[in-house]
Amino acid sequence: MNVTHVLERIKENYLHFTNVGTRFSIADLLPGESQRMLSYCQKFKPHAESNSLISLTKQFCEEHGIWLKKSIYHLSCDPFLYPYAESGRLLIMMKHLAMDFFLNDKMGRDIFKSLNSEEQETAVELIGRIALLDQKLNILPNAHFIEQINIDLLKMMQELSPADWFNRFLELYVHHVEITHRDNGVSSLGYIPTVTEYSENRLHTSGMIFMMMRIEFADGNFLDWEWLEKIGIAKYLRRLHQVVAEFGGLSNDIFSFEKEVIDNSSDANLIMVLALNDLIPNLEQSLKQAGLMLKALVSEYFNLLERIRAIIETICPKESIKAGSLSKHLDGVEIVFKACLLWQLHTERYKRQNSIFLETELVLDHKLTA
Repeated sequence: MNVTHVLERIKENYLHFTNVGTRFSIADLLPGESQRMLSYCQKFKPHAESNSLISLTKQFCEEHGIWLKKSIYHLSCDPFLYPYAESGRLLIMMKHLAMDFFLNDKMGRDIFKSLNSEEQETAVELIGRIALLDQKLNILPNAHFIEQINIDLLKMMQELSPADWFNRFLELYVHHVEITHRDNGVSSLGYIPTVTEYSENRLHTSGMIFMMMRIEFADGNFLDWEWLEKIGIAKYLRRLHQVVAEFGGLSNDIFSFEKEVIDNSSDANLIMVLALNDLIPNLEQSLKQAGLMLKALVSEYFNLLERIRAIIETICPKESIKAGSLSKHLDGVEIVFKACLLWQLHTERYKRQNSIFLETELVLDHKLTA
């Protein structure tokens, strides 16, 4: 299928919707689940020290040359995802995520192809070096300033976490950096990815899979995975992490559809991948298909959560400390799941005038509020 023709068709559909005033609700794309999500996401509040931590992170970004005009819109992300976090740990996480957003906005998957040859070469070299990092966290002489920021913050995280947790986190993080900051479009891949292949890749390009690991770091509640294997919960918990990560990444493709596809002509977006895999590309149909994918993830999420909670109820009293740690972790998972939706509704990062989505329209109230 000709990618250019599909992109033109999707843009034509989009222009028609904006011209006639057609609006879609992202929440309503989840048939049968929108009301449950509406109820489930009530009584949510971001971190109590959000404002002060955002101010400190902004100051850090300005001092270290990673501040962009639109940076203000993503600083609230971590306070939404980890409202229970210890303030010191959260500040480290916020600084590190701010650096990651900076890289995304300067050389991310929907930006990379628009860079000139010199900028692309610089990006490839920088990302290549970050991707080679191991637990020693060594840095080469005359390294790029981004590398130094990254190393400094990673060392702080390393000092505050067990080695096995940090090494796994680092492995996921550098993989995220490696595959996100390059052209992931069809022209670069040389083929049209299947929806399943794209979804699996999106776990990493979105960063959500390593963001799930940060639940443990946020308050120092690190899990005993050997014990989780022993009691039969590990496989369910890993799948729960993956489901939440998929929901976060794929829902973001809807929220960022206009920025990525309409503005930047990127085909590395779920809506475009669905259209490219459809015999008759159509924006409304692709949105409905995306909604059905998210609905399936929402249903699986609640089923997994219920199953794990039921197993916890059977754990013997002598394991109460570990069971309590696991229950606390599940609370964190629930918060991240809610925040995946609520933060994207809250931030102005994805909002615009005349958006085709009610939730990203600047002048309309949101269906769900934090």
